This record gives sequence, C-alpha cells and structure tokens, in this order.
Amino acid sequence: MRRDKERPRLPRQQRQKSEKMGQMFKTVFRSRHLALTVGIIAMTMMVASFVDFQFKTVSYEAFSEKAELTSFLGKFYGRLSLVSLVLQLVFAYRFIRLLGVGGIIMFLPAGLLIGSGAMFLFPGLIAGVLLRGADGSLKYSLDKTGRELLFLPVPLEIKKRTKVFIDMFVDRWFRGLAGGLLLLCTLVLGMNVKQISMVVMGLLVVWLILVFLMRKEYVNSFRNALEKRQLDPAEIKMHLNDTSTVNILIASLGSPNERQVTYALDLLKSVRDVELIWPVRPLLKHTSAEIRLKALEIMQIHGDDSISGDVTELLNDDDLDIRRKAVRFLCLHSDKNKSEKLQEFLDSDNKKVKYAALGCIAADMQDDTYNLVGESIIEEVLHDESGEAVNGRVQLAAMIGKLETGHLIEHLEKLLNDESIEVASEAMASVGRLKERKYIFLLIDRLADKRYRAGARQALVSFGSTILGTLNDHLNDTRLNPTGRKNIPRVMQDIPHQDAVDYLTKSLETVEPSLKYFVVKALNSLRSKHRGLKFNKSNVGSVFMEETRSYYEISLILQAHSKNNGSESAKLLQKALEEKQQQNLERIFRLLGLVYPPNDIFNAYQGIVSGKKMLHANAVEFLDNLLKSDVKKYIFPILDEVSSEMLLQKGRELFNVSRVTCEEGLAVLIDGRDSWLKACAIYEAGTCGFVKLAEKIRKAVDDPDSIVRETALTVLGRQK
Repeated sequence: MRRDKERPRLPRQQRQKSEKMGQMFKTVFRSRHLALTVGIIAMTMMVASFVDFQFKTVSYEAFSEKAELTSFLGKFYGRLSLVSLVLQLVFAYRFIRLLGVGGIIMFLPAGLLIGSGAMFLFPGLIAGVLLRGADGSLKYSLDKTGRELLFLPVPLEIKKRTKVFIDMFVDRWFRGLAGGLLLLCTLVLGMNVKQISMVVMGLLVVWLILVFLMRKEYVNSFRNALEKRQLDPAEIKMHLNDTSTVNILIASLGSPNERQVTYALDLLKSVRDVELIWPVRPLLKHTSAEIRLKALEIMQIHGDDSISGDVTELLNDDDLDIRRKAVRFLCLHSDKNKSEKLQEFLDSDNKKVKYAALGCIAADMQDDTYNLVGESIIEEVLHDESGEAVNGRVQLAAMIGKLETGHLIEHLEKLLNDESIEVASEAMASVGRLKERKYIFLLIDRLADKRYRAGARQALVSFGSTILGTLNDHLNDTRLNPTGRKNIPRVMQDIPHQDAVDYLTKSLETVEPSLKYFVVKALNSLRSKHRGLKFNKSNVGSVFMEETRSYYEISLILQAHSKNNGSESAKLLQKALEEKQQQNLERIFRLLGLVYPPNDIFNAYQGIVSGKKMLHANAVEFLDNLLKSDVKKYIFPILDEVSSEMLLQKGRELFNVSRVTCEEGLAVLIDGRDSWLKACAIYEAGTCGFVKLAEKIRKAVDDPDSIVRETALTVLGRQK
C-alpha cells in the first residue's frame, strides 16, 4: 500500500509573514529609486557602527580613569545634541533651499570621509571627536531631513511599506553585518583604529556613489510621480522649501499635459519666498479654464501691479470664477480704494464684469461693500434675460445669504422659486445661513426632489437642533410625500443632538416599514460618529422584537407559498418576501448596533451575509460571546440556518406564531403596513381567485399608497 507524502505546511501566520516579506522585497527592488534609498540607509547603519567603535576605542585609550571617561562622554554627547539642534533649527532650511535634496544628503558621508581621513592620518582622540561629532551632529539634523525628502516622490502606501521594510530588516541586517565585519577586522585580522579607517573610507566611497546616482534618480522619480499624480499633497506642502522640488514643479508648468500642469499649480500654492510671477504669468492665457483659474489664484499671492494688464483681459473670460477673482485682484492692485473700484465694475455696461463684481462682493462680504448693491442693481439682475442672467441671480442669492439684516432678504422667496436649479440651490444655502424659519416647509418639500435634495438637506442642517421637532412631525405625517419623508432621517443624523436620537428612536415604533430602514440607519450614523449620545435600550429592544417577529412571520408565509402555482404573480410575491426577510435581517443587526459596539456588529453582519461557511461560522461564534442570552434566543435560530420546521417551532415558542395557509398568509400581508408586500399580495390573490379576500382588496382602493391603489383597481377590474 503506497502512502502519499505530503509536504509539511507552515503555520498560517508564518506563511503570511513570508508572503509580506516577499512583497516588500519586490516593492523595493523593482524601483531604482527605492533600491538606492535603501542602499544609502544601509550604508548609514554600517558606517555608524564602525564610527562608534572607533570613537569608543580612542576614548578608552585617552582616559584611563573611569570617572574621567564618564565626564568626557557626558560633556561630549551633551554638546553634540546642542550642535545637532542648532544645525536643524538654523541651517537645515537654508541648506535645503540652497542645495536641494541631492546636496543635503552629501553632508554626512562627506563629513565622515573627512573624519575618517583624520583618523587614518592622525589616529587619536581629536580625530575621534571629529569623526563621531560629524556623525552625531549631521545624522539627526541635515541627513535625517534629507532622508525624509527622498521619500517625497514615493506614493504614500508604498512609502509606508518601505519604511516597515527598513525598520524590520535593513536596520537589523546591516547593523548585524557591520558587527560581523568588526569582529572579522579586530579579532581575526587584528586591525587597529587606523586600519579600520580604510574599511570605513571604502564604505563611504560606496555611499557617495549611491548619493550621486540618487541625485539624478530623485529628479526622475519626482517627475514621474508628478505625471501620475502620485504625490502626497500634505507631504509636499511640508517640504516645499527644497529648491530641486520647486524647480521640478516650475518645469512641469510647461508640460502639454493639462492634468500635470494643474497638479503642479495646486502644489505651488503653498510656496512662499520664491519668484513665481515669470513662470506662472503665461498660464493666465492658457486654453484651459481650470489652469487659468489656478494661475490667477497663485497671482493673488505672488502677483503685483506689473500683471494688471493680463488680469484685466480676464474680465471677459467665459468662466465666472476667473472673472470674480480677476475683479478682486484688480481691486487690490489699484490706485483707487476697494469700494471705488468695485463701484466702477458694478456700473459697467458689460454684464460679465458687473456680475463678477457682484460675485466678488458675495465672496468677500464687508459692510463697506455690500451697501454698494442698490435697488436698481437688484431689479436689473432679477429682470435680466441675457446669457449672463443666471450668473447674476446666483451671485445675488449668495450675497443675500451673507446679510444678517437688510431689505434684500425679501428677494429670497423669488430666488428660491427660480426656474434655474443653480439659483434655487444657492438661495436655499442662503436660507440656511440666515436661518429664515418661514422657508423651512419649502426646504422639507424640496427633499422629495432629487434635483434640490442635497441643497435642501444642507440648508436644513444649518438650522441645528431647533428644527428637530418640525422634522420629526413631518417624518411621522403619513399624508406627506414618502420620498421626502425618507430623506428626513438623513437630515437629522447630521444634527448631533440628543433630541435627534430621541425623536428617531421613538419614530422606529411609529413609521411604516418602508421608512424604518432610513430611521435606524440614521441612528447608526449618530451612534458611530458621536459617542456621547445616549440611546434608549428599552425602545430599541421593543423594535428589535418586532423586527424578529416579522422575520419569523415571513418565514411562515414563504413556507405556505413554497408550492406555488409557478405564475408570475407568485414568483413576484416570493421574491418580495425574500427581499423583505433580508431587509429584516439587516435592520435587526442595525438595531443591535445601537446597543452593542457598532464595529463588532457590522463585522459580524458582513460574515453572516458573506455566503462563505467559514466566515458565517466565525461570525456566529463571535456573536455567541458578544450577545446576551435573552437576545441570542431570538436571533440564533435565524443565524443557524435551521430547517423550516425548526424555525416554525421556534417562532411558535417565542412569538406564538402558527402555520398559515396560502390564503391566510395573503390576508396578513394585505392587512400589513408594507405597501410593496401589500401590492404583491393583492396581485397574487387576484390571480389565485381567493374570494374571501375580495373585501380586503376593495378596501385597498382607498390606500394612501398609489401602487397599492392601482394594483387593487387592476385586480378588481379583471374580476368583473
């Protein structure tokens, strides 16, 4: 009998660690830039070990007494730290601006080369102080800054993995390698500090070669990262004092790739103390509106009167934002004061210029400027029928929103009902800023229209907690548009107040099933983002029981329809019931997330619905340890995926629900509160010809939901 030999398998954690190590190696050595960076850091580690050995050796030889040695080392390292701090605070910024990355990373190897030369020619304490002083003072000041800059063109995720690789492997391996070489040189070859200096100088030559290669590679890597938009903006803005970085960005402004130019302009916004007028000025005439706008934004910071002519040409630009910023620039660089210059623009016959000035006032509202907008300008804007009319009304709506008081507010209602979505949206934003309560009902009505929904929601949130009672009344008013009502919880979740939690929790017991999902979802959001809010576990528990009971009842109805007649109506009803069960299950878990840690419940739910047996089993095991026993007895029969008979038995034990016939199940659905299930049940009842349900179907003709009414009328018409 032949036995197959199986290869022993590594434990899972070891395999994962091995795979990660392999991925790190591939990540580093596929990139010339990363390989050179790791090489430079490796040389830093190795040389540091040799330098430390040499310094300690000559120190021990110079001071025979332990007390003298301790005193010397204390003074030396104290002063070394002070020198390092001065270099970092006073010289690092200047050297980076002057020499760039390629220059600053040469300081340490060059300084160590000088120190090693001194140790070779004049071995002793003075040479040791020079060597160790160069290492200690430069490594943690200039060189550290330079090494950080080397990672600038590296995408954030790759940078993180590379730094982990350096910490885990490069640091340990090369310090260990240096220790091994030191043992070889001293114990085996018997070399003294003078002879070891030759080894150090050899390592420093390798280090300097890597630095020279890196100087060119850094520029190439930065250029490639700029083209691919892989730079981390936050990191770039932090290190934009590097000359080579700024020069690469400036050079990129001449690229034919508009995305690259735009990206470079975004990064250059943070540059200070650098002459940017000459490279950016030509971009004011670029064919791309986005590039013209970003160039003008930089000119707001770096520009002067010399470019006023170029900016004046932008007053006729097709882009309103460009015209508005051009007006602002010219007001700041004019012989007249700001108000006089703005008045000049407002009096212009050119509508583009007039409305750009109006937009400038709206964006930079001050008491001495909004008074410039008289009634005549308002009437002109409101009755304008030119191609710039919409832009004018948008700017007017924005400006009114900045006023705390004033006669212009009376024009808001007309702007709210403007036929332009852009104008109406800006007017809604102004209502929110001003907190004009008389427009609250209008904003709530706008939640039903997807064109205005986002603006209405944001405006309502601006009112804060004072509006929660009104929102709750509309949420529970069944006479109102259901589409608008289902968007009210989304507004309430963005108002982090205890009243929002209390209103939504109470609404769980009153709103119809189609809205309950949106209510519990809003509560989940409040729970996750605002830990200080309190949730009524009693109310949540009663809704949890209701949802669980509904799950068991639907299971019974599904069982009754398991042997359906195969008609389209039966298939539609079965699909609707299955979807309802899944929604029930999601709401059950969302409700649990209001009582137990939200992340734990979310992760467990993902495992339950994953469709993978292992994840499902792990999730059940986790919940078994997390949930209390009085909760588990209701939910575990559902999660354990027991047979329909056992589920029926559990439903009978827990909720006293009993088996139903097909007709009885339809009657339950028609009497229920779920409009979609009600419509599907009516349609199926009409197809099956259940006479006993005719009266229920006739009553459904008066149902508030249009789908239910239409379905009932269709079924009744078919039976005549």
